[in-house]
Amino acid sequence: MAETSSKKRIFIIAGEASGDYLGGKLMEDIKSLRDDVEFSGIGGEYMNRAGLQAIFPVDQLSIIGIWEALKKAFYIKQKIKETVQKILEYKPDVLVTIDFPDFTSRVNKTLKKANVNIPIVHYVAPSVWAWRSDRAKTMHEFVDKLLAILPFEPELFNKYGLETVFVGHPVVTDTDFEEPQDYFKNQFLHSIGFSPRFDKNAYQWRDNVKNWNDDMVTVKIYGTVDARNSANETFKRDAERGKMIDSFRYKIITLLPGSRKSEIDYHMPILKEFVDMMVTRYSGNIRFIIPTIESLEEYIREYTESWNSIPIIINSKSGKVLSYYVSDVAVAASGTVNLELARTGLSSVIIYKTSPITAALVKKLIKIKYVSLVNILANKLVLPELLQEDCNAGKIFSYVTDLIDNEEQRENQKKEFRSIMASLVPSDTQQAAKEVLKYISD
Repeated sequence: MAETSSKKRIFIIAGEASGDYLGGKLMEDIKSLRDDVEFSGIGGEYMNRAGLQAIFPVDQLSIIGIWEALKKAFYIKQKIKETVQKILEYKPDVLVTIDFPDFTSRVNKTLKKANVNIPIVHYVAPSVWAWRSDRAKTMHEFVDKLLAILPFEPELFNKYGLETVFVGHPVVTDTDFEEPQDYFKNQFLHSIGFSPRFDKNAYQWRDNVKNWNDDMVTVKIYGTVDARNSANETFKRDAERGKMIDSFRYKIITLLPGSRKSEIDYHMPILKEFVDMMVTRYSGNIRFIIPTIESLEEYIREYTESWNSIPIIINSKSGKVLSYYVSDVAVAASGTVNLELARTGLSSVIIYKTSPITAALVKKLIKIKYVSLVNILANKLVLPELLQEDCNAGKIFSYVTDLIDNEEQRENQKKEFRSIMASLVPSDTQQAAKEVLKYISD
């Protein structure tokens, strides 16, 4: 007879990269509170690292919008059926669904309709304040508890009988997003083939080089933190001085085309044209980094291998965070990543392009002025938004160069970021995990 596991079971579903991040953090917090829990479900790299037994990878559910979902309706229906069957076989103590409402709500409704006695917790409230407000009235029929990441959301659902708890957004309290020391920024730059930019001695050319009139110039260019990593470089003044100065003047732009293949397909051709314009504007003295997830790295590389200036592609979380802190500006698809950029204080331009049909449908339904969470939370245009026909290389170039040249504008953005981050801090950083564990008895 097979041995029965004594562990408590949680089935957890995330439908895209942002949900995978939330799921991974939630799983880690749950495991820190009790060690007798196991997880099965659907997720990506973060959740897999946290111990998920995946029934299929999250990228099998990557769909960009309404029209794309309609075209794959039969496929989605089959995946819902497969997921429900796996839940019934697993017999979890609690089911946690994360965001991705067009998939997760159908899974939840199917289970409730079958009178399956499994408590359901949904993490991330649907954006009823933006569109389809009627969802707030009926969600209690197929969800037992809702975990909200925005502070104004609980009252929108509680009044219709759905217990809703504000749990904050993990990116605000995630210590992985704290600023690293300059030494580690320099190490990162060196590791990807860029000159270090964060050692004050690297900028001697700016203020305190005393020997520009000598024929030979010696400048210390590598870190002051660890003298063993220091190096002195000697330049022939007339022939090499300008080149040496430029090696520290270069700009870094982080590009974030999206976490779905369909988003990447729309955005990468535009970003290629933008990169060419930036290379011309800065005489080649500019660098590009694309942070992504491991499963999308090769897909993005196929796009960039023909670019005139090939970006460095980063597939780790630590590398992504370092990319934010060493960059001058980011160009990012609208999404959770906008909050990550705000958390690190990196000025950004938000872009988004989808199919004309999806865009037209959303435009008819949507009730808010902005698409980026940063702007929604600030209730004003903190970050430029370039959507659909405005999402073109020329306009991106104009906004990015304005940000690079305007320090006051960047500082104003950072002030807004700090205020927004403060509004997203929960009273208990493990509140989401504790709310899920309330459904698991000893």
